[in-house]
Amino acid sequence: MHPSQKNSLKNVGFHFSFEALEAAAAELISPDMQSELNVRKEALSTIMDQHVEREMQPDRNIRIAFLKFKAAYRNGDLEEALSDRTLMRRLSYCPAFYYDGYPLIIEDEGETKALLAHLERNWRDAYIIGLFSSMIQCWECENRAALQILRTFILQKIKDYKGNRHSILRLQQHIRFYENESGAGELGHELFSNGIGPLLAPEYLGLPRRWLEYEYFSQIISVYFEKGEENRETRYHQIFKILQIHPSKATAKRILSKMILELYEDPDDQLREEVKRLAFERIGDPAFEAFWMPPATFSEQEKADTEQARIILNGWITAQFISVFFEVCITDERRKAFWLGFSKMITHFRVIGSNGMLQELRRDSRVANFLETRFQVLGGRSASKSAIMMRMNKYTLIEFSDTGFAFYAYRHDNPHCPSLNAVYTGLEELRDASMPIISISDGILLDETTDEGRLRHANQWEAPFRQFLEKHVLS
Repeated sequence: MHPSQKNSLKNVGFHFSFEALEAAAAELISPDMQSELNVRKEALSTIMDQHVEREMQPDRNIRIAFLKFKAAYRNGDLEEALSDRTLMRRLSYCPAFYYDGYPLIIEDEGETKALLAHLERNWRDAYIIGLFSSMIQCWECENRAALQILRTFILQKIKDYKGNRHSILRLQQHIRFYENESGAGELGHELFSNGIGPLLAPEYLGLPRRWLEYEYFSQIISVYFEKGEENRETRYHQIFKILQIHPSKATAKRILSKMILELYEDPDDQLREEVKRLAFERIGDPAFEAFWMPPATFSEQEKADTEQARIILNGWITAQFISVFFEVCITDERRKAFWLGFSKMITHFRVIGSNGMLQELRRDSRVANFLETRFQVLGGRSASKSAIMMRMNKYTLIEFSDTGFAFYAYRHDNPHCPSLNAVYTGLEELRDASMPIISISDGILLDETTDEGRLRHANQWEAPFRQFLEKHVLS
């Protein structure tokens, strides 16, 4: 209340305290009553969500409709094979349905057009939910033309709807978020502005909570990660929770790549370990580029971020394995320090050793989660020894645990170059005694022109090793 208004009230003998009114109003609802209201609000929210689930629940037998459509499309007899109303309602959920290796209908323009034309000839508004569900499930599918055909069709049906089904009316209410590819990102910004996290995004749109797993919500999760104002640990753990519900590999690449880049610039050891483990589980070993190939729907910046994150993650894992190898498999601080200095240049590696060594490494939390693709068990006479094979540019480099064994550097075009993907029965298969010795004990290269061969660990061995790597391997 303005001071002049207070004075006017006093002049007429009317005493009023706005502050007292505020204090009294604050006590109208007791803490116990507020708690009870919150419980009832949550119960109401659950009931509404169950109602939406029932309205939008697909028929569990859509596999039948899917297989019949595939056969009918192939034979050119859709009208005859798919005339049953129940079958056609199931058909509305089929564009994004996956079964037993069959390609998705949405991956084929011809099939998508045929399915929509058949439903149009026999149209019922009951098909809206199934088609809409298919659209947001495949929001980032690579066949953009087929997705656009589906989007144009279903959005027009939503706009034309004149009924009173609550679920479809909510689609009409929020249709601006579905009209183009940037709609999900726009929704993400609106949710952020209203202080609403990604977990509540489906509820905000009037959709079932379990639909959070659909591709449409990937951009919303991304906006939250980029703009979230919570401290980093809270934000990361919220994202970890969301990724448990949202299984999209594309989303994992998009979000975990951002995390890796952020942690590279501003390290946090504990979060880095969590992100590293999750990235390995959800995307795959970063040494294999195919696992980390970004989808065609990623922006150029997202593609670049994904590749850079893959390289960084591979460097982290390599550095840890080098540390563990020269601590557990070999106690050699000099070799450990030397190779850690080159770990960022190592694109792939593999440890070969005994089953006992494998069990010992499994007890080391630094590498336990990455052994499946990075360790080969060796039997026979070499069982007590081990080796680490490292790929660097066009070379395969091999260090052995036995100090009597020289270091080997093979060019990849050498027919005797060991493969990191081969299975070996003994360490002798990794050694070629005919290769030249290219360093001697006083720490110099014998022949600077020799671009592959053996180097011995004696006296000041680091200098010739570094000289060889810089002149031949890294040039």
